Amino acid sequence: MKYERVYLHGFETGSEARSGIGRWIDDCNADRPHPALDGRTLAEAYESTPDRIGLAA
Repeated sequence: MKYERVYLHGFETGSEARSGIGRWIDDCNADRPHPALDGRTLAEAYESTPDRIGLAA
């Protein structure tokens, strides 16, 4: 993230940085396949994970 978004874009204000970094995170979650997840995106992996909150108690 630092190289792709922060260093290359040189944001002028905090709000520009927040917006730019937020877009980068959204893109990574939705569009970038991850080798550790068998080529699925983070969003796909999250959606396929069963809800385990009830089992924690």
